[in-house]
Amino acid sequence: MIDSPGLTKKEWPLAFELQGALDDASSFSELYESTEQVLARLCGAHHVALCMAQPDNPMAFEFKTRTLQPLLGDLPRWSSTDFVSRGVIQRPNSALTEREMLQGTAIEQTETWRRSRDKGLDLHRVLAMLVLPEGPGVAGGVTLYWEDPRLSPRKSQRILDWFMPRFRRAFQNIHRITECTTRQQVLESIAGQDSAALVLTSRGKEFLRTASATALLRRWFSRFELDASGLPRQWVERLTLLVRMDGQLGPEPYTWRREGTCRDLEVTFQPMHVDGLRLWELKLKETVLLPKAWRVLLTPTQLQVADCVLRGMTKEEIALELHMASNTVKEHTDACNARVGADGRGDFIFRAFQLNRTP
Repeated sequence: MIDSPGLTKKEWPLAFELQGALDDASSFSELYESTEQVLARLCGAHHVALCMAQPDNPMAFEFKTRTLQPLLGDLPRWSSTDFVSRGVIQRPNSALTEREMLQGTAIEQTETWRRSRDKGLDLHRVLAMLVLPEGPGVAGGVTLYWEDPRLSPRKSQRILDWFMPRFRRAFQNIHRITECTTRQQVLESIAGQDSAALVLTSRGKEFLRTASATALLRRWFSRFELDASGLPRQWVERLTLLVRMDGQLGPEPYTWRREGTCRDLEVTFQPMHVDGLRLWELKLKETVLLPKAWRVLLTPTQLQVADCVLRGMTKEEIALELHMASNTVKEHTDACNARVGADGRGDFIFRAFQLNRTP
């Protein structure tokens, strides 16, 4: 990737938004919808068009544009006379201005400009980039148009060149995901695992979760700690940091921990590359402090009560949790204490901690 294109303080948020959109897109339509407006704002362009080769015909392109359909809708019929199509083919994977593509010819003398005027457009400045894959895959393209001849696309050219590798990955990801029947099939190995895990996009959007992850979220987080999508805000913030630093951090930020009264929760953030799709797997590991030696001493009901005690729950909370009377809870806690040789609740918790920390 080239050096930073000299973005201003106001432009950096747009750049991060574009980066996230490119990393997250799983279809061509989603790619266009999530990037069209931010590209127009970041580059000050009046019109934006994206194209992508059809998998079964690499020479045929599908166009997505909100304002240029009258001009580009029938481009395959006259692409041989379109200076943009000819120019980007000669220099792929680089953003080119109309002057670089025309090589001295006035834009007013081109078939492209004439057709744009016939369609009620007045295109004077063009910036285009043909994105070719590094290996097998499909090609894509980005084209920006300006109607004001006084505007210069030079800075926008640096921006597109800066984002070229991410555009390349985006087109590759879309192609590979399209080959799958469903998104579930892409990650069926994760969905089928017994351990608790969440799979998120790099923008903190939930992609998949295992069944046991939901129970842990309910146990460890109040609704005030969750965002509108039901994810812990702390996790989304940590993921945002990891994505922005892009591997420049040490190992510590990739692990998030929370200590409970008698349980600990550890979450490991692990980048994934599934068929080229960039995702993050969050592996959830809960440490329960009920010693293994005690698990053979207690009955199933006593194990439930003991677990609640080690989670710091009161007698009344245990009664509500296990749907039993408070007196019944007391009978079970007394039985637990007797079986493990504890003098009371405090001694029970202390002994559990000691046993779990003995090598």
